Amino acid sequence: MRLRIANPALTAVPFSSAQGTAAAPAPAMRIEGVATKGALLLLALIAAGAIGWQRDPAWWALLGASIAAAVVGGMARTRPERAAVLAWPYVALQGYVYGALSREFEARAPGLVRDALIVTLGALATLLLVYRLRLIRFDQNVHALLACAIGGLAAVYAFTFVAGLFGATLPWMHEGSRWAIALSLYAVAAAAFNLVGDFDRIETAVTAGTPRALEWYAAFGLMVGLVWLYVEVLRLLFHVRRRKKGAT
Repeated sequence: MRLRIANPALTAVPFSSAQGTAAAPAPAMRIEGVATKGALLLLALIAAGAIGWQRDPAWWALLGASIAAAVVGGMARTRPERAAVLAWPYVALQGYVYGALSREFEARAPGLVRDALIVTLGALATLLLVYRLRLIRFDQNVHALLACAIGGLAAVYAFTFVAGLFGATLPWMHEGSRWAIALSLYAVAAAAFNLVGDFDRIETAVTAGTPRALEWYAAFGLMVGLVWLYVEVLRLLFHVRRRKKGAT
């Protein structure tokens, strides 16, 4: 039985139920098609990020864009066949938000965003190679481990967010602390492993004869995972920079 990965975009019920429809009149999904559409969405994501970087929007604009991205992403997950339309505003909103946030990180640690982009793209290429060489094989045990890892990470982030709303400070999460770096390493590993799982899920869909119309949905799911990986890499490098600065 193949692994169902943790990325919510690629585990939506409509996407899974669409598999095994090779006998349908619609053409079947192809890896090349997903890659092409993913590249187009990535270009749109980068362009939107450049706009967010240059405009330096107010916090309320970023909050509104984040909420809108969550709404659009939710709509795409419930209606995968509309991803060809919904994926574009999603990556535009996400790019705008994280472009602006990247500028804030860059102001505090010059050169950080460049390094984060290099690491993220390098990790993407490495993960693709690892998957193509079949160095990681997925089964139910790996699925359970990954789900637990991501669930635990989400719980920590939720606790930190709620504590911050009540004005509580968490010394072990201070910028540059060993615990903060360890948590970021954990998050980067989870995001990277989840992205490899995305590749497996897409290949499974292709093998099962999923309709070609859902190539956009698969590409959308890859963007979700890639943005997550970039954010975690950015956070990790920032903590490392702060620790080095404090040590000098």
